[in-house]
Amino acid sequence: MAQAHAAHGGDKYYIPHGSKWPIIGSISLFITMLGVSAWLNGFTGPVVFYVGLALVAFMFFGWFGTVIGESQHGLYNAGVDRSFRMGMMWFIISEVMFFAAFFGVLFYARNLSVPWLGGEGSVINPKFNAPDGPICTALAESGALIAASADYKHSYPHSWRSKAKVIFRCTPQWFVPMDKATTDGTLRDKAMTAISDTRFIPEKGRNRLSSMVEGRPDWVLSRQRAWGVPITLFVKKGTNQYLNDAAVNARIIAGIREHGVDGWSDERAQEYLGSDYALADYERVTDILDVWFDSGCTHAFVLESGKWPDLMRPEGYTGPRADLYLEGSDQHRGWFQSSLLESCGRAAMRRIRLSSPTASRWTRRA
Repeated sequence: MAQAHAAHGGDKYYIPHGSKWPIIGSISLFITMLGVSAWLNGFTGPVVFYVGLALVAFMFFGWFGTVIGESQHGLYNAGVDRSFRMGMMWFIISEVMFFAAFFGVLFYARNLSVPWLGGEGSVINPKFNAPDGPICTALAESGALIAASADYKHSYPHSWRSKAKVIFRCTPQWFVPMDKATTDGTLRDKAMTAISDTRFIPEKGRNRLSSMVEGRPDWVLSRQRAWGVPITLFVKKGTNQYLNDAAVNARIIAGIREHGVDGWSDERAQEYLGSDYALADYERVTDILDVWFDSGCTHAFVLESGKWPDLMRPEGYTGPRADLYLEGSDQHRGWFQSSLLESCGRAAMRRIRLSSPTASRWTRRA
């Protein structure tokens, strides 16, 4: 933009020669915005940003000095002078706007849109997660920090369904023990016996269900949700022992039958406890029952509730509750297993038949 041709008159046009300053300006602005982005994301310190600012300042002094010098030497008229200055300012402003928008979008995607919720990126800003960051500092001050390391890396579990990172929360849970000894053996022993008495079609289903039951841990019955079937128990404060009283249980059953699951509420808690127990001494459990427990007791409310008399077994019948359970192979871990455990020690089914999905527009069980 510098170096117009010789001295002029007001009626002549001038073609400027090439200039190095736009190139230097573009490079300096790029380095400046790159330094800002790297600094804010914690990749580097402010050094790159400062270098970019220095180049911007150098470009301003040089470019303005060249244009002003040419103007003072009369190399072009006032109209061309004004055009050059306005063009230079517009170029600088447009470059700043472009790089600010470009790196602003990168910064938003990296920090503000929280990509780690989708299973990518860091769970938390490294500065916050550092040994000297606010999280570890607060833990250390409270005496709860065992150790902290900046170079220890580990994999993190994700939800297989949503791909989001799993957030752990330590809460008390209700379990069904698999190996607690009773007068007729453990639940695991009774389940294995029931499997051996059941016919599988095809036979390979027996090995799959047997291996799952043989190696499974205790059954976690409780969930922390706002919906579902509640675990209707009262726990004694101080001892954590649940109340097992036939009269209390009968009142709870009557209340749920009349009001549904919403009947399990704080307002009706003392009514369920009756006059023998004080609500101040007990805690009402608010956990929700595992949905597999609901599905596992279908044999009870379908075959034994009396709502379908034709399905009732004759009085004195002691055999398997159902003749056939029909579902896909994935239910070895679900419905088959929960039904088996809830029916011990009396088998829920006489035989299990596996069905296969057919190739059609809709998935249908054959």
